[in-house]
Amino acid sequence: MMEKISTGILGLDKILGGYPFGKCILITGSAGSGKTIMALHLINKSCSEGKKCNYVAIEETRQDLFYQASRFGWDFSKYEESGLLNIIQVLEDRMVEAKYQFNFYGPETGFGGILDVIEKDSEVVVIDNLGVLALDMTLSQFRQQLDFLVYSLSKRECTSMIISD
Repeated sequence: MMEKISTGILGLDKILGGYPFGKCILITGSAGSGKTIMALHLINKSCSEGKKCNYVAIEETRQDLFYQASRFGWDFSKYEESGLLNIIQVLEDRMVEAKYQFNFYGPETGFGGILDVIEKDSEVVVIDNLGVLALDMTLSQFRQQLDFLVYSLSKRECTSMIISD
């Protein structure tokens, strides 16, 4: 039987039994459909169980994520202070890219740069929203880079959630 970890959503856990341990989950949907909320549930539950988590925030600021978490009564700052949660703010890098017209992530560099910023001992990783980094990629490039990212994360044996719109 496959080992699973909690989604952080009781009703979803009853249906799925949780997310497969050490595997990648892809969540897609339109803007405002609840993708980030699902990720926050996973992060909250995982941190509350003592798992080390990394959240790669491509579109949101740390403050926005903490605010959204607080709406559920979750204090992510305590997880961050204890070392259980690492928020990686790619949004700031993207703003530098926009100003100076070069790419840290995306078609020229692929998704490998994301792997470089995720802590090696992470047990749970969320990458939110990968679709933004793929805007200038061909479908073939995106598929190849997504496969590489999923493969690399699975080799680390961390449970990961990739969000894309």
